[in-house]
Amino acid sequence: MKSLFASSRFSAPSFSSLSFSVAAASVLTALAPTIALGLAIDAGPIWNNDHAQQVCPAVCSQNGGAWTGSWWTTIPNVNSVCQCDFQPTWKPAQFGEVPAYAVLGGQEPGRSLYVCRGEFNGGTHPGKLLPGLLCNIPYGEREIELTHYEVLVDPSVKTQWVRARNGAVPPKAVLGGQEPERNLFICRTQYNGGTHPGKLLPNDACNFSYGGRELKARIYDVLVTK
Repeated sequence: MKSLFASSRFSAPSFSSLSFSVAAASVLTALAPTIALGLAIDAGPIWNNDHAQQVCPAVCSQNGGAWTGSWWTTIPNVNSVCQCDFQPTWKPAQFGEVPAYAVLGGQEPGRSLYVCRGEFNGGTHPGKLLPGLLCNIPYGEREIELTHYEVLVDPSVKTQWVRARNGAVPPKAVLGGQEPERNLFICRTQYNGGTHPGKLLPNDACNFSYGGRELKARIYDVLVTK
């Protein structure tokens, strides 16, 4: 599947001393990440700043990121880590897999929902990933279930949700896909006790899937880069 987001693919590196958790909330604003993260990647022993200048750019680049300029030692004379920065990117997955650092798009009772996209009928459509199940996309007034899809991952938390309505596309909206003659962006909305990711049709609405149907929302959030 061709990536529509301008960034390299992310290979999960070996992370040291990092904990990351996101609690699903019942309101849209509570789901937005607010703190940018740099990820620490093992680099073997680094002896000083000059040595870090030689080692860390390559360590971060090999994992699809860029060195922030920071490093520190975790085990003296044995291992140090380089702090790396990553851009959001799409990672292939299948059959309900949720990659590390997947973007949380919403929730419904009993489970979180993540941002996914998949190819269908000549287009690439954003939708919602149900962990352990499928990527569900809205199309043609139906809910389409896809076994193979891509998941948006954002290790450095460079995205956030902003409110919009009536088909408006905010600045820096993340491109989620396309269909003939128009781009599709990533949106989410509240419905029936949950918050559901979907696809924003410019100048129209946020279309999302639920209960086998494609539904429209005139008030929604849009995923943008910070």
